[in-house]
Amino acid sequence: YNLYFLIRVFLLVLGIGTLGCMSTWITAISKGVVYVFEENSLLFWFSKKNKNDVPFRLLILQAVIISLLCLSFALQSTIYLTDVMLSQFVMQMYLIMYIIVFISAIKLRYRYPDVSRPFKIPFGNVGIWILGVIGIIGSCIAILTGFYLPLQLTGKNYPLIVAVFFVIIILIVIMFPTIIYSKNFK
Repeated sequence: YNLYFLIRVFLLVLGIGTLGCMSTWITAISKGVVYVFEENSLLFWFSKKNKNDVPFRLLILQAVIISLLCLSFALQSTIYLTDVMLSQFVMQMYLIMYIIVFISAIKLRYRYPDVSRPFKIPFGNVGIWILGVIGIIGSCIAILTGFYLPLQLTGKNYPLIVAVFFVIIILIVIMFPTIIYSKNFK
């Protein structure tokens, strides 16, 4: 169609949109974490704000973490492999969150049995157990299969390192809130 001049316009608009989206994610995550820190009064050091009401220490920590994630692009043989690894990592974090939700649903059904709920799972406590166990098993299977694609893409290039990377990062992400929670609610 001979519209090559529109490519630059499209790239400019795409770049502006990406920057806008990125700035929203950066500040929203930091402000949400600061709220949690202020509510729990643990790790209050991170929630210190500057004159613009921005938690600058948390932004620095976030920048360090993102820089380390970006370093993974330089350490892998292909950008595609790094992209797949980070995408699988995010998926596994969501699945871990769903496992926590399923466990919470079972626990809350027993802790607060008389609470009026806007929905009802059939078969009472048996139904919540069936739903919870199926959800937990499905999430665990998805987490394990999430290792498969990155390990296949590495071929003979360090599949053990990729697996160890996933396990260490997942353990850090799980243990950090657990430690904060246990210290705050002893």
